[in-house]
Amino acid sequence: MRKDNFVIMGISGLGGSGKDTVINHILKKRNATVVHLRKPVEEELIKRHRKINNKSLREMATALRVKHGPAVMIRRSVKEIEKAFGNSDLVIINSIKSLDEVDFINNSLDYRFELVAVYASPVKRFRRLAKRGLKWDMKDYKSFSWRDRTELKWGLGSAMALSDHVIVNDGTINELNKGVDSLLKKIDSDSRRKD
Repeated sequence: MRKDNFVIMGISGLGGSGKDTVINHILKKRNATVVHLRKPVEEELIKRHRKINNKSLREMATALRVKHGPAVMIRRSVKEIEKAFGNSDLVIINSIKSLDEVDFINNSLDYRFELVAVYASPVKRFRRLAKRGLKWDMKDYKSFSWRDRTELKWGLGSAMALSDHVIVNDGTINELNKGVDSLLKKIDSDSRRKD
């Protein structure tokens, strides 16, 4: 039986689009737990004693997808997702990279699923990543473009195109937060209609 009172919210978007900013705003408004699909990749890199950076993360993620199928990250995260529902009725997955992951959630997990695409222009995204400076962020536009193309080959563009909700993040932080607030109201409203 489907548990519609419990929601999995998948966040999808290219690097620098504002996924983390969206998630942080949701966490201020809701009791939610975040599951990072990057975690299985990082665990594999650590197991193999490899550095964690932009290139190694994407190369390992590609290798895992080739060897174990395109939904490998979500399959490896099922226990963490199930456990997260012990703490809250909203689990946020950061970040959905393909329709295969969406299909796995819809077909294998008995929770209501909402996919949210966060979009921002390439120039804005690159500037944000250059400023952010995390260990896996790219330092030049060539690396940035390589990251985009790698993630698009995984099927990220299709997942974003068929998302339930789209947040455009090309404006101010206040505009983004208003968009997130509207999204939460819509999801809450949809939930009440199903009760």
